[in-house]
Amino acid sequence: MKPSSLRPLVLPVLCVIALAGVVSAQAPVDIGKMMRSKSMRQLQQNAAKTALRSFWNGGGSSLMFQQLILQDADFREGFGISEEQGDQMRQKMTETMQKAFMNDPEFKTLQAQMQKLHDPADPFLENAPEEKQQEFARLQEKITDIAIRRMSEATEGEMTSEQKRKMKEFQISTMSEIPIVSPDMFEALDLSEQQRKQLNEIKKELEPEFERNMDDIIGLQFKAMDKAYDIIEKEGGEISDQKVFQEKLVAALEKVQKEHPEFKELEKSIIEKGRGFSEKLKFKMFDVLTDEQMERMGQLIDNPPDYVGKMLAKMKERRGSGGDGNWQPGLDSWKPGDPIPEEYKKQRKERRFPSKS
Repeated sequence: MKPSSLRPLVLPVLCVIALAGVVSAQAPVDIGKMMRSKSMRQLQQNAAKTALRSFWNGGGSSLMFQQLILQDADFREGFGISEEQGDQMRQKMTETMQKAFMNDPEFKTLQAQMQKLHDPADPFLENAPEEKQQEFARLQEKITDIAIRRMSEATEGEMTSEQKRKMKEFQISTMSEIPIVSPDMFEALDLSEQQRKQLNEIKKELEPEFERNMDDIIGLQFKAMDKAYDIIEKEGGEISDQKVFQEKLVAALEKVQKEHPEFKELEKSIIEKGRGFSEKLKFKMFDVLTDEQMERMGQLIDNPPDYVGKMLAKMKERRGSGGDGNWQPGLDSWKPGDPIPEEYKKQRKERRFPSKS
């Protein structure tokens, strides 16, 4: 089955489904109803933002890597991931989360605080004071952040140094097709400490635009989720088993994508915005990089390995771009596959070696 391009956005929601069980374990709960409650929706949105911010800050990259390992044979082959190593990664992530819930002091402290806020008579906090709902959401966001960090650490612990480098190189090569980019990917170019400081300044400058892009992505996610929840609800019956609900949710999202083409159009527009954002980040980084690093980056974008080329083709196919020639360059933009613009090279040289008059 071809993976839904909406599926990567499901991760934070599924995190919330699993974590919600912490406070509702005393009795079976209709998960579909729970997920549509006002308070739980806020929790989902907070979790989604936490997950997407982890990509911006570098911590979520290994989760994207893990998902691609599960979904794509070309990707596994390109990264040299054996079946055994893939199984070890999955097992390690599961064990890490189980141990975290059972033994992690941070988790246990936050769970205890959440438990104090839980009211069996109002399990979704629909009638709770605003202050109580906000506190519950804050604790949930912290738990989600810890969960993402723990899963990322578990995945990276099973990767070789070469695979970690390839992961960052892959992000550079595919940044034009990913709406949320990770500036951490430039580490593949062996940044100096001074360059890292400059990168952090660039991140601060672009933070507001990143937040706007993130809001667009989350808006698309929840429009799709609402449609998926409608499908699950029409099928009838309460679902209290988290695994069953996750399976039904993924299947419903596949159905949404097939039956509601407007979501593909929305997704295309969001990716176009993300592409423009990637271009800004990339051009700002140009002035930070050495000529050797620039050459290396150009090679990763202009001449990616075969498996990266295959992944790019699949990404374009899923969003319906298919190389139709409709890409419209803006000011200083760099069309993927094209060499670095000569005008930029000229300006860069003039800035570095101003003429003496």
